[in-house]
Amino acid sequence: MKNKNIIFISILVAIICITGCNRRDIGIPSQKELNEYILDNLDSSNAFQDELDESMVDIIDVSKDSFQEVNEITENDIDIINDSQVVTELTPISYDISSMTYTIEDDDNSISIKYPLISGLNDQIKQKIINELIMTEALKVYNYYDCEDRGHLALDIEFNISLKSDYILSIQYYGLGYVEEAARPNKLFYTTNIDILTGIKLRLVDLVNIEDEFINMYINGEFEYVGPLEEEPNLGYYGTHAFAEKGFINADNMESVFSYLTVDSLGISIPVAHAIGGYAEFEIKYKDIPEYLVGNSQGWNKFITSAKK
Repeated sequence: MKNKNIIFISILVAIICITGCNRRDIGIPSQKELNEYILDNLDSSNAFQDELDESMVDIIDVSKDSFQEVNEITENDIDIINDSQVVTELTPISYDISSMTYTIEDDDNSISIKYPLISGLNDQIKQKIINELIMTEALKVYNYYDCEDRGHLALDIEFNISLKSDYILSIQYYGLGYVEEAARPNKLFYTTNIDILTGIKLRLVDLVNIEDEFINMYINGEFEYVGPLEEEPNLGYYGTHAFAEKGFINADNMESVFSYLTVDSLGISIPVAHAIGGYAEFEIKYKDIPEYLVGNSQGWNKFITSAKK
């Protein structure tokens, strides 16, 4: 029941985010059409925009009624996923990653968002749900901009896989966003962590306990600065306990702080002034924070257990 709620809530939040404006400037395809495209093109690395009808240039309204249709992900589908996890835990998972691109080119917009697509999972229903999550997360960069800006927007987003394991997939998105008449482009960085065993998104609070001692490790410089600026920036507000705590607890919601994972480290990005780079990344080894790692997620629990060996 817990997994059912997580999956349906995730889909509902995604739809609310995408349809949060009444403007019809950017043509975001409906979730059902995205799902159908993914199923038909699992091994394709071509941009799906070329396959969509020209009418997709106009935004498609998603109503409460259409939410009920989201690619017919039924309770039976979810029960199948739950039943299959017993096999998944005993059997090594292998999957492939290819690159897709969401594009819009018209008089007002120049949008290019690259994102990964997974294929090769034995569980096709779980694969479908994970690809839907990836798509939704990749497009959440729209939420960074006010509705009034979306008709005069340029976005160029790439992705990097910081961790691909049998249990966890961690994706970094980075690039530039520019609104007409703005002083300068925004340097963007956001992430998605996915539990491959369950198909759910993992936030920072799902990975570690946000305790005072953990926050102090960050403030006191025990996290290693890894870029992208040449010199480590001043932490600013995020150098204070109150701001760091709030940012960590609310991380991975397209607001400010994001988390990502590597083979041996937990990464956290914080916002800095656009004039000096827009964001800064810090990492700390799992072996240095064993007492703060939490294992509430099946995939994360298995990954950190294997990482400690």
